Amino acid sequence: MSLPALLSIIPWIIAALALGGAIAWFMLRPRPRESYGTAGTIDLFDAPAPDPQPAVAPPPPTPQPVPAQPRVQAPPSPTPAAPTAPSSGIVSTSLRPWLELEFNPDRAVVDDKKAAVAFELSVYNSGSMPARDVLLEASLFNAGPMQDEQIKLFFHNPVGKADPIPVIAPMKRITVNTAVFLAKDQLRPIELEGRTFFVPMVAFNAIYSWGANRGQTSTSYLVGKETKGEKLAPFRLDLGPRIFRGLGARQHELLLRK
Repeated sequence: MSLPALLSIIPWIIAALALGGAIAWFMLRPRPRESYGTAGTIDLFDAPAPDPQPAVAPPPPTPQPVPAQPRVQAPPSPTPAAPTAPSSGIVSTSLRPWLELEFNPDRAVVDDKKAAVAFELSVYNSGSMPARDVLLEASLFNAGPMQDEQIKLFFHNPVGKADPIPVIAPMKRITVNTAVFLAKDQLRPIELEGRTFFVPMVAFNAIYSWGANRGQTSTSYLVGKETKGEKLAPFRLDLGPRIFRGLGARQHELLLRK
């Protein structure tokens, strides 16, 4: 090849070598790896759970021989004992009536002649026999130093002049609406800070019979204006004649049951 021709192709040879070197560098260069860091990202999905692997059932256990159980015979039934005769010809029982009293005051009246308490009395037979010839008595007392002695005297000395109720059957109830009175000259008022008060107490006797036996239930109550608390408010006497409503009662400790 002539020298001029050789010089004319040298630039093409250089260009081809440069292109080949560029291709070789591009193919052989180190490639960056992708990053899975969590900084600055929000995890919106949970990683999917791996597919469950089928469980391999264990081989069935080898049956073991069961030893024979000895048969147990039931013990013979005991022969019932012959009933024994009672030591006496009469068997005593506790059958009897019992009367319970429930007192509900309705209103109190104070005028120039008397003081009175109107009420409802409920009588309930909680016993197992009828209560016969039931006699009910009520009396009005002044609360004060002599109240207990007067109430005890009333319990142990019933008047016995009222018309009796013929019978109250077991688990039955009767209701009586009536009133008790105390003359104005028998009132024992209580004075406090220039005011006069009356504090009444009401006592009851219920006397009854069954066969040749006699029974008695006696109770007593303090009466006043209901206050929704433990204590009751007394009645004012210095305000002149008037009717008091909204009454309450508290059972007194004195009672008798026989």
